[in-house]
Amino acid sequence: MDFKKNKRSTTVSSPSWVFNASVATLSSVIVKTVLFPLESVRLRLQLNNWQGYIGHNSIRDSIKYTLKNAGFTGLYRGLGLSLVREFAYLIPKAYAYEEVKNYFAADVEKVGYYRKTLPVLAATGAGLAVCNVLDIIRIKYITDGAGKPQRSVREIITKLKSFDGFSITNGLLLNFFRHSAFISAEIAGYEQTKLLIIKKLKWNKDSTQLHVASCVSAGLLASIVTIPFDVVRTRYMSQIAEDLAHPNVFRTVLDIVRNESLKNFYKGFAPFVLKTIPSSLIFFTLSENIKGAYLKQLWV
Repeated sequence: MDFKKNKRSTTVSSPSWVFNASVATLSSVIVKTVLFPLESVRLRLQLNNWQGYIGHNSIRDSIKYTLKNAGFTGLYRGLGLSLVREFAYLIPKAYAYEEVKNYFAADVEKVGYYRKTLPVLAATGAGLAVCNVLDIIRIKYITDGAGKPQRSVREIITKLKSFDGFSITNGLLLNFFRHSAFISAEIAGYEQTKLLIIKKLKWNKDSTQLHVASCVSAGLLASIVTIPFDVVRTRYMSQIAEDLAHPNVFRTVLDIVRNESLKNFYKGFAPFVLKTIPSSLIFFTLSENIKGAYLKQLWV
């Protein structure tokens, strides 16, 4: 085709990261809705036998207990809050992915790894500006789901207001490290796995197997790196809504180290991985393929 004769401009840019983010977010919302019981179970396992919370031995035990005491809807308690949070985090994440992807394609010595981290940090900060307090409310609301009486969001907010030590910045730095670690590990894991497989195994760069393997690697790596931060965040933020918070995050970590074992930093790992891998698959599938489909349609 002679592009010069085409009425459209010969200069075609790929769809903006906003467009990519919108489609990725919509798909991720569907996945998150289907897999939300895993999110609910993960939070309860992380609070297992701690500060008076009910103990569960497995994912199955947690689900059975919730169904018995709160019904099927108990597994989806807090879904709305989580979806709002998903929108706030995924759009900045899509921006970070586009920027970091460009850096991976460049000469590392010229670009420098520090520049690759800047979009991730910026994206995390943008998401946290909206969602830090929402995370506090969401964690408490979901973990209340299997208990009786169940408090409303309004009651939890009222409790927070009455807590003298409460601030919108409670847990902000911890949340920042948690999400920075997750986005960095997920994006880097995906890109580095692709490069390694292409180089060592000579797989086709457009093959489905390569994409799936890279997504699984990204989800697994992100889970391994993030789960210790996630456990500490869940415990610390759950305390805030109960007026039982330690003076700082360090005390929460120390409490786990002194009174439990180090393996408890990985509580809830199984549901975390089972939720993260499908989400990574959806996000990267759309981010990688939507541009090609978009450009192809322009010239059909």
